[in-house]
Amino acid sequence: MAVCQPGMMQLCTNIRRLKLWQADFRVRRASGLPLSEPEHMTALLGQDVILHCPFEYPDGMPVPYLVQWHKKDHKIPIYIWYDGYPPHAADDYKERISLSGQSSLNLTSVRETDKGWYECKVFFLNRETIRNGTWIYLDVLAPPHFKSKPEQIIYVKVGESVVLPCEAEGTPPPTIIWYKDNLPLEEGNNVQIHPTELRISNLRQTDVGDYTCMARNSEGSDSALAKVIVAGPAVITTPPQNLTKLEGNFAEFVCEARALPSNITHRWFYNGVEISKLTWLQTRTLVRQDGTLFINPTAADDSGFYTCEISNGIGAPESATAYLNIEYPARVNFTPAFQYMPLNLSGVVRCYIQANPAIQFVTWFKDNRPFEASALNGVVNLSNGSLFFQRVSYEHQGRYLCSPFNIHSTGGSSAVMEVLVREPPMFSVKPKELYQQPRNTEVTMPCEGKGHPPPSISWRRADGKKLPKNRHSVSKGKLSIRSLQKEDHGRYECVLQNDVATLVTSTLLLVESACSCALYTALVHWRRSACLRASQPSLLCAGNVGLLRLHVSACTSLFECM
Repeated sequence: MAVCQPGMMQLCTNIRRLKLWQADFRVRRASGLPLSEPEHMTALLGQDVILHCPFEYPDGMPVPYLVQWHKKDHKIPIYIWYDGYPPHAADDYKERISLSGQSSLNLTSVRETDKGWYECKVFFLNRETIRNGTWIYLDVLAPPHFKSKPEQIIYVKVGESVVLPCEAEGTPPPTIIWYKDNLPLEEGNNVQIHPTELRISNLRQTDVGDYTCMARNSEGSDSALAKVIVAGPAVITTPPQNLTKLEGNFAEFVCEARALPSNITHRWFYNGVEISKLTWLQTRTLVRQDGTLFINPTAADDSGFYTCEISNGIGAPESATAYLNIEYPARVNFTPAFQYMPLNLSGVVRCYIQANPAIQFVTWFKDNRPFEASALNGVVNLSNGSLFFQRVSYEHQGRYLCSPFNIHSTGGSSAVMEVLVREPPMFSVKPKELYQQPRNTEVTMPCEGKGHPPPSISWRRADGKKLPKNRHSVSKGKLSIRSLQKEDHGRYECVLQNDVATLVTSTLLLVESACSCALYTALVHWRRSACLRASQPSLLCAGNVGLLRLHVSACTSLFECM
């Protein structure tokens, strides 16, 4: 029920008074009293139209009256007029509707939604006579417009199915016609035309082309074009190239690609890791719309492999890799406050250098004076820039400073390094030269040392293999190996190390096989003829060409031990 607004209370009161009169009118209409015949009108979209409502005062005497216009699909009147009060118009008719003459309706800028049944009612106040019940049907002619239409470009794969929607409205209702490559499209085994869509199943290469949906009626036509294209994966057309840049400058990697569809996404990786996950690098990079990677400014750590990966969602991604080489002046990246050299042994004073390209030379100062290694006996400039002393003496102590250079000059000198000469550490206990143990037994190899500062002791295998996991332990320099196995055979090294020097001593561990073997000296005769197996566990060869004295294993079976 409508709520009366302030200022319209009198109007609402009069409307309530008219309810009884409306009831009386319905009784008359139900009883077959004559009513006006419905009128049909036609308007073009956007035109103005007047809906006529016959008007006549009762007994020819002017009296106050109220006009209501109803639309069949609206619950309340779309327009109410009463003299002396502002007219009321429904929201979708505001500023488009007004009274024409005494009771007719002026409707401007006609819309498609305006079509339908309208009823005019006139109420004469303080009179029993009711002049109303005029019905008018308004038809709005409109050219077609689309409710749904296909996308302009549709990417498909051969063998797939595709649906092209197309639905239009208009008055009169439009007809839908499909065209392919400007020719009328006919239904076939894999092509079905429905009222609201075109369906193509098991798409073939011959189905690719331009499809047009045309909606047409007497008021006009409209069309929608859709290009059906066979999609293809993204392909790199211009891969990134190797670059060499000076630190601080910018670097730019181009990665151009083409694809259908062209919705190409670019991802960049540094040494196999996506750049977006490397905050130290990501903050200095930008990926442009065309996929170009821009790095500004570059840093020494940026050197590495950069991979461009592209995809448009079809097929496997494609990638290409290039190397970025960042060059910079040679510089010292670490300066220890103290370095030690062992007295009467060889020693090294290190200059910790970072350079790209490699250093050309290093200048040294000792106690604030140039130190020319080439002018001194027993001192050599190493290729890494460090100083090598063949036999260290106390005169080599001092305050050293190094300055590295490459083709880009130098990044500066090191801080002052205090070089101290000290007695080297010494082994106080060494392992034996040889340990020979049967399998599944335990062996312990001692190793102790002394020095200043006190040295550390560690064990390792000379061949680089790891010590047996869960079967070895090191305590106070002693290496113990439990449950000896064949693979434990080999040479082991005890490493004695402190800041002054590193010393190494080694021992050989032999793990005996199941047969009890012993070493002894055997005499073997040989010649070009075949060797014969003797009754004793040795080799006896016929002939008198030579006599050899060999160390062989005496076992239950010589060949089993070998």
